[in-house]
Amino acid sequence: MKTIVVDHDTPTEISALARFNPIIPILRNLGAEDFDDGLTNDAVDGIITPRQIPEYLNTDYNIIYALTAREPTTYEPADWLSGISEEIPTNIIELANAGKLHIAFFVGEIIAITPAQILGAVDPLLEKAGINKESITVYVPNFKIPDLGVSHIKFISIFEMSYFYDLKIFERKRKGIPLNKNIIQHVNLNPRSKKFTCLNHLSKQHRLCFAASIFNAGKHTDGYFSYHQNPLLRGFPEGYFKTINPYHFMRHTPFWVDTKNGDGEVNYHDTVKKPFFADAYWNFVTESFYVDYCALTEKTFKPIANLQPFIIVGATGSLKALRDLGYETFNDVIDESYDHIEDPDRRMKLLVEVALRLIDMTDKQHIRMMTKIKPVLEHNQQVFLNKHWKDFL
Repeated sequence: MKTIVVDHDTPTEISALARFNPIIPILRNLGAEDFDDGLTNDAVDGIITPRQIPEYLNTDYNIIYALTAREPTTYEPADWLSGISEEIPTNIIELANAGKLHIAFFVGEIIAITPAQILGAVDPLLEKAGINKESITVYVPNFKIPDLGVSHIKFISIFEMSYFYDLKIFERKRKGIPLNKNIIQHVNLNPRSKKFTCLNHLSKQHRLCFAASIFNAGKHTDGYFSYHQNPLLRGFPEGYFKTINPYHFMRHTPFWVDTKNGDGEVNYHDTVKKPFFADAYWNFVTESFYVDYCALTEKTFKPIANLQPFIIVGATGSLKALRDLGYETFNDVIDESYDHIEDPDRRMKLLVEVALRLIDMTDKQHIRMMTKIKPVLEHNQQVFLNKHWKDFL
């Protein structure tokens, strides 16, 4: 069925950053990429404004009314979700409950609340607004959401979507760079100068544990390794943190990549430094979240887009989430059992062991490994590059 997305937000509101995350403008721009800027009545799919809804009622279009959460004043679940009961127009609710359209509510990208808390907040707000559960889908970028076993709250890969947008659309339009010039095109089967890439900007406890372990083993110089001097955000793993000497490591920071002037490499969406991917065998991805809140960010999708294998220093089930999105991982050549370990201390211990084993491998061993997983790397890149905007809904 053909799909139309109704954009609840106005371009003025988006440009003023009134909304918390970029889902709607991304949809707008990905849609424009698909159908030549702007919608005509004979377009296969598109983005429309609310006033255009009557044109598409009682047609064969699937109409999705989309709006994005505002950034709340507190981090309580009900505040993140308040737009459900406060912003959706009455006539839209009536159309949704009558089965004429479907409401999509996109939640902000860094809500550190559990799936159970989300469920506990969503349903009372739906009741308050008079919205049937069958009439709305609340999209949350926490890949533990499917564990709820409900149909009206779903996982959305927001960071995959936004990096997909940055790589395929924004960068090309802004800089005029063709896609094949902006990503790695071929798996490098020659010797590389570095064993790994591990970039760390914001200082979080799991990142500190991992980076300090690499440093304490004297292996940080074997990679493109950065760790900046930011205030530490405390968290997990607690036990592992106490067994190492992170403060010895912190006294040696910052570690910049290719610079000593304080303008270190920061792994932002629109920063692609090709040697980090083509000239290092592995990417040690220190994800944004390690427990409870489970999301995959552009840190994971960058090596995917650039033909580089990786381990993920992140939440339990990160690799499973990737496989659910159509990607393949590397359990044929490395121990990926860390992805099943719930205990944060044991998971960190195994991640460090896997990383150090990879660093200790010879160039010959790495090239043999790269040759074996080359089809996986190419498959993953194609899965990413062939995404369509509807794949994220």
